[in-house]
Amino acid sequence: MQPRWRPAERSLRAAALSALLSGVAGAQVCTWPAEIMDVRVGASTRGEWLTRRSPDGQLWIERTALRTAERGYVQEDAPCGDGDGVLIRSGVTWAVDESALQLRLTPNLSFLPTTSSAVQWTSSALQGGQPVATLPVQAEVTGDLTGVTRATLGVRPSLQRGPVLLGGEVNVRADHGAVTVTGALGSRVQLPGATAGVQVRRDAAGYSGAGSVSAGRLTSRTLPPLSIALPLGGELTVQVEGDTSAAIVATAGTLVLTGIPIPNRAGAVTVTIRDEAGVRTERVTFPAPAHAMNDGDWQASASATVDARGVSTQVQGTLVRGAWLWAADGTWTARQAAGAVTATYRDGTRTLGLTTGLRQVQRDIQPRFGVTYQTQGLIRDVTWTAGAHATWSGAPQDRRAGVNLGLSADRWQVRASGDWTPDGVSVTTTGQWQVRPDLQVRAGGRWGPQQSAWQIGITWQVSPVTTAETRLGRDPALTVTVRPDDTFTLQAQVTPAESRVDLTGGGAAQLRASVSTRGTWQASASSVLVLTGGMQRWSRTGDSGVVILHTGMPDLPVQLDGAPAGRTDAQGTLLLPDVTPGARHTLSVRTDDLPIEVTVRDDRLTFTTQGQAGTELDWRANFTRLHAVTFFLRPGQPAAFGTVRSAGQDWSLDDLGRALLPDQSGEGQLLLDGESCPVAWTNTDTTVTCMTRPLP
Repeated sequence: MQPRWRPAERSLRAAALSALLSGVAGAQVCTWPAEIMDVRVGASTRGEWLTRRSPDGQLWIERTALRTAERGYVQEDAPCGDGDGVLIRSGVTWAVDESALQLRLTPNLSFLPTTSSAVQWTSSALQGGQPVATLPVQAEVTGDLTGVTRATLGVRPSLQRGPVLLGGEVNVRADHGAVTVTGALGSRVQLPGATAGVQVRRDAAGYSGAGSVSAGRLTSRTLPPLSIALPLGGELTVQVEGDTSAAIVATAGTLVLTGIPIPNRAGAVTVTIRDEAGVRTERVTFPAPAHAMNDGDWQASASATVDARGVSTQVQGTLVRGAWLWAADGTWTARQAAGAVTATYRDGTRTLGLTTGLRQVQRDIQPRFGVTYQTQGLIRDVTWTAGAHATWSGAPQDRRAGVNLGLSADRWQVRASGDWTPDGVSVTTTGQWQVRPDLQVRAGGRWGPQQSAWQIGITWQVSPVTTAETRLGRDPALTVTVRPDDTFTLQAQVTPAESRVDLTGGGAAQLRASVSTRGTWQASASSVLVLTGGMQRWSRTGDSGVVILHTGMPDLPVQLDGAPAGRTDAQGTLLLPDVTPGARHTLSVRTDDLPIEVTVRDDRLTFTTQGQAGTELDWRANFTRLHAVTFFLRPGQPAAFGTVRSAGQDWSLDDLGRALLPDQSGEGQLLLDGESCPVAWTNTDTTVTCMTRPLP
């Protein structure tokens, strides 16, 4: 931005006004020699502006050379007749290149503001609203050389609408000619922060009824506020495990990022900053959480069952406070009752566990106390672990104590433990060595008062699809596994007792078959029929959330969390039955799978779902279908290497005057060698000729 210079003839009047407004100091500033310099703040070029320097090293520059967020660099306003300027603080470092007439100010964060911003993600929580019906089906038959000895068939239909789930279960079993039928009916209601359910069941023992209720507070883990230095301002994005946030545009200063979600394991957050100095990244690591729940989270549940034996109840509760996780549980039946409280403390590499409880069997009351401790450290490249445990109980057979020690490095690990019980002392050792990327050796043994055994195992990756494993010592065996693709796995095993072959896999159904040299065989199949929004699909699983994906692109391969999820139908729609409610999922397409006439804005989309009912996800705006159009200046004269300008966008034509345009109607100008003319087309036109004679 270039300044507008004021005429010098007005300087006297402006200087008098400046003295009134700014005092004597301001009037003195305006008497300093004026120079036009190339002003820069760090790597940011601000253009040429009027500057003044005092003999004692003070600096005056025009106000508009600084940005609004850089107001902290200003000591006071000092307007002069030839420019509306400011006096720079003495704490701001600056230097002048006299030969280039260049003034450079060094950014100083201590004078810049601190702001905060909650990180937003390009994905949003999808609200479910579609009713979902599922029908899991499982069938299994087993037999021997005489024929089929047992067959089972189970179905578990369910219907979920909003927070209410209704479900049932029917199991039919034929065992050597005897047929039994069992079943159950139940319902579950999901309320804010709580869940309640009831079930009635009939099995071989007769009828039973059960009810349960649970409640809790579970929060998502977030990174502590993260401060990012932005001496020039800029645009930021945050990446967590490949998931990128929406861009944040910030002014100069310190930006505090809040609300960055992180998983319940160790990892890193990467912040990418783009400013006038270029692109830089900052990486912040975070440790694994002390517990699976966050500080302040809690869960509680209670259940009761009534059957022919009487009434039984169970209660459980978990609470996290700081580094401590407290858990309590209790059970009660007509014959016995038991309760326990456990406290687990984790602080970095140390874990301490304390347990106390009571168990009553008729009139016999048995107390129980236990303690465990585990720690670890690092010596050069070797990680060591050590621990001990002890339990005292009113029942002598439950008393025990022990110690353990482990060492591990990149390619090997060993572990040894010793345990004492009233029966005696036992020692267990295990070891593992990764000889090569395709070869692993394992060894272990156990020596105790009742039995001793040892075992050596070798695993060899023969090829990318074939693995061989052998075990010597206890339970010797030779196993060969072949995985030709992600669909099926074939495994053959030879032991002294028998040999067997197993085949598992399948697409929409989980299939398994096995046969052994003992003459026994088994075959099973399971699948889930999912119905929602007028669509249906068989899938290996489907008891979780369901998403109806709209792309508008027929026969499009789609991946969910990096795994193939199927192809869209003729309308470009796909039913995704394997979505976990509340979890972050990533949809993706491979651009190589797209036809040449289809363009894609983003090749992936991250989303979450709320609740387990069906959810619709419209991704159609992400895809644009193009169609080929040939343009002519005149009939028979293709506009080779011309340009079509439409809606602010230019489309280059090839040597035959062709271009791929969005599959929609449009109009614009055809440009070629200084000539232009208006053109218009529809989404079905394959050739378009100038509407009027080209104009020179």
